[in-house]
Amino acid sequence: AAWDYRVRQHLGTRYDSRKGCYDWDLTMKLHTKGCGVINKQQYMRWREQGLAFEMREGAYQITNPTLLSSRAFNQRGDKVSIRGYWGDIVSSPYLSFGIESDDESLLKTCNGQHIKTAQDISFANTQRLFQSLSSRRGCLTTPQSDSEAETARTEQKPVSVHDLMRLNGVSVTFLPLDSLHKLPEKQKYSRYFNSIYFSASCVHQLDPVIRQIAAPDTVLVIELAKYILDLSKEQEVGFAEKVAAMALEAGFEPWNQGRSDDVHAVFKLKM
Repeated sequence: AAWDYRVRQHLGTRYDSRKGCYDWDLTMKLHTKGCGVINKQQYMRWREQGLAFEMREGAYQITNPTLLSSRAFNQRGDKVSIRGYWGDIVSSPYLSFGIESDDESLLKTCNGQHIKTAQDISFANTQRLFQSLSSRRGCLTTPQSDSEAETARTEQKPVSVHDLMRLNGVSVTFLPLDSLHKLPEKQKYSRYFNSIYFSASCVHQLDPVIRQIAAPDTVLVIELAKYILDLSKEQEVGFAEKVAAMALEAGFEPWNQGRSDDVHAVFKLKM
């Protein structure tokens, strides 16, 4: 399987003791970085099988091929294309929506243990985001008791897969990874973007060319390396310093009003 191939490739000789590696990454790294809400059972299942979210009862037996892609590797001097999964297999998808919430009831603990899991929080946060998008206003945070939440879930009517959220004036355009340096070639994108986000894995593409597509007062947000678990603390600091230097070279300066922290660095276009 594509997932197991990646796990074997990543762990190498540690594969036979992989359960211990998973536990170390969770308790000694993620939990110490403030991600204590990530449940051990769910994290271990994701590390072993690639299954992070179980939203219904029943066995998940069919592989999801949508994240598979081809990548060229050198084997004995020849380039060979291998199809597989090349995304994250260590940090977990819970980091995106499952470790923070404006609803404090989702973060409650009892006897030192979190009542809700990162899966529960991810579900609640994404649901609120869709509600905000459909209503075009912020979604009020109203804590629910477990019984209320369960009642609401059971009373939900089944929705046809053909029911789409139709929003006037809102569009999402997916571009290939190599498109960034081609955008300045089109007049349409000259000083066009008001906000630009770089993930840690794409920050190497940050260079002065993006100034050509940045509108006045553009905000630049860059993901730092806090949750890249294979890096040391010194490497994390070095990554942040490198990011700051690259942003400065590209024509941006640190933005004091932005929410820069150890997860993201925020910059603004220099005028």
